[in-house]
Amino acid sequence: MKVLIALTAAIFISVISMQLNAASIEGVDESTVKSIDLPAIEVDLKEGAGKDKTAAFCNICHSTDYITMQPRFPADTWSAIVHKMIVVFGAPVNEDDSRAIINYLSSHYGTSERPASSEMQMKQNPDGPGPTGEELFKRNCAVCHPGGGNTINPDKTLNMDHLKTHGIKKAEDIIRIMRNPGPGMRTFDEYAVPDKDAKKIAEYILKTF
Repeated sequence: MKVLIALTAAIFISVISMQLNAASIEGVDESTVKSIDLPAIEVDLKEGAGKDKTAAFCNICHSTDYITMQPRFPADTWSAIVHKMIVVFGAPVNEDDSRAIINYLSSHYGTSERPASSEMQMKQNPDGPGPTGEELFKRNCAVCHPGGGNTINPDKTLNMDHLKTHGIKKAEDIIRIMRNPGPGMRTFDEYAVPDKDAKKIAEYILKTF
């Protein structure tokens, strides 16, 4: 943790030094350049599986105190936040690491009322209906497709006319995209979204948008 912070500070100092040198070369009066001493930021995340990965990846863009100052979100919210960091802001986190980060945040900075995963719900009630298509859509898709739109690529919404333009007409077509998406979209494999839930999401999309 301290190594990452020191590395970040070193990079910042190097950039400032380069700017000062450039200013000198360009004939700018150095007496007008102000310098400041930044306070050292040391955040001790709670110990647990996934802590190191969480610190390493989150520190790329922001201090981990952003984590500690958040309210205690449920697991679904942490999942949506991590997914947004990957898809919208380009965090270089693969599927396995994202799961480790989500599990860490949910376990140590989440609510005590963590919603059961789809897999767990099926084990608890294998014959029951489980979560609805709308609930599954909100949990897995709404962060990038609010109201059926598309925050990443506005030309590829979930509107039926747009879907047909891209050859997507049936639930099976949507599931295929979920399993093997294009650039910018997270992969929803059978571990993340079981086939039964994927079908519910696909049918909800076709019925709603």
